[in-house]
Amino acid sequence: MTLQRLRSAALKQFAKEGYHGASLSQIALEAGIRKQSIATYYPSKEQLYLAVCEEVIEDYLAFMNEVQSGPIQLEQASVKDKLLRVLQANIGYKLEHADIHAFLNHLIHFPPEFLRVHVLQQIGRMELVSSAMYRQLFEEGMDNGEIKRRPIEEALAAYYCLIDGLSVQLMLYDSKKLKQTMERVWDIFWNGLKKEA
Repeated sequence: MTLQRLRSAALKQFAKEGYHGASLSQIALEAGIRKQSIATYYPSKEQLYLAVCEEVIEDYLAFMNEVQSGPIQLEQASVKDKLLRVLQANIGYKLEHADIHAFLNHLIHFPPEFLRVHVLQQIGRMELVSSAMYRQLFEEGMDNGEIKRRPIEEALAAYYCLIDGLSVQLMLYDSKKLKQTMERVWDIFWNGLKKEA
């Protein structure tokens, strides 16, 4: 119980302040324990950060596995619908898990220098899973004639830019404005991707 409270408090602080801005005193206060008690579980701030990082990555990978076995498995759905559902699920996950989203933003944009290699490996793990799913959808769309033939990496890069751009919008706007923006940019994205009749 104390360990989970500690990790939750650490996630909130690292998400809000980043690695360098988060203090062990504040984490302990939020967890309801003494600062010295943190060392019982994690001898250093670095080890606590790595534990939170691992938990966040595993949570995101579990989410991606759910998406893969859920929204995109509908046989009768078009690739357009599947890609849109994956996008909506991705943004929905980030809305529902605001601390994880903020933590990942800090992790990706401002990783602690001494953890840079480890962080890049973890991000690579996430991209490996998501890219495999997205490539499969683009291939399916090209094979069934929904998407015009082009190098898969181009479509993949555009889809990541769409997701990443909307992820930034999450931090700036309310959910109503985000939904409007998502509908607009989705139409532009799909019109550039679809095969002309």
